[in-house]
Amino acid sequence: MAFSKVKIVNTMKKCDRALQELRNEDFLAVDDKGVNLSKTGPLTLLQVGTKDGKVYLFDVLTEPRILKTGGLKAILESETIVKVMHSSKNDAAALYWQFGVQLHNVFDTQVAHMQLQRAEGRRLPSRITLFEVCGLYCPQKTDLLEKKENLQTCRKKREGELWAKRPMTQEMIDCASQDVLVLVPEMYMTMKGLVNEKGLTRQVTERISLEIEAAMDEDVKKKVKEAIDVVVLEILQTFEKTTSPPDSLSDITDEVK
Repeated sequence: MAFSKVKIVNTMKKCDRALQELRNEDFLAVDDKGVNLSKTGPLTLLQVGTKDGKVYLFDVLTEPRILKTGGLKAILESETIVKVMHSSKNDAAALYWQFGVQLHNVFDTQVAHMQLQRAEGRRLPSRITLFEVCGLYCPQKTDLLEKKENLQTCRKKREGELWAKRPMTQEMIDCASQDVLVLVPEMYMTMKGLVNEKGLTRQVTERISLEIEAAMDEDVKKKVKEAIDVVVLEILQTFEKTTSPPDSLSDITDEVK
């Protein structure tokens, strides 16, 4: 499936034209692709989607200056434009350590879901995939992700460096586009509404900021892990008093509320 509103941005001139439109948005869907994307795993593509269904694929592999200079960095660091992302911690690490970009004003759908679960009494909620979040909060768009999931699984088995290949195939373009098309506007508005309704805005904002900070600071990352370890220990102690110990961490993450 080819999406008609997708623009590949692989020159500084194209980047400047794209930014003229993106600067006026209240919120944007953002995702990154790369080879084992992380602090050191190279980021090769950054996708940005708008609420009216436009997608911009910033080809960082072809033109690294797209992220190293100019307005895209300013948008990602903006305190006024919301960046809607899913599981932003690896993206934040790659952006910071490879390009000096510090993400600000992020709404992370994975973290928001976890905080909603905590509000219902789950002490150690699982991190779920974008497909799973979409099924819970925006089921009308899950069909967009089904082919993408199949492509990712197939390509990972055969080609470990899919996102370092150029030129991109139509399948790659569609796959990259789908990840941002599902995030806005419906999923973002639905999840934001639930977070506000339950009075969790501050908790969600603080947790997302903490995860992004941990991606940029090893000391913070260590403290986050230690805090999780404390919760795991408390749950294990509770299990020990009430029932047989769990066999694996997955049993703990699915603990009874």
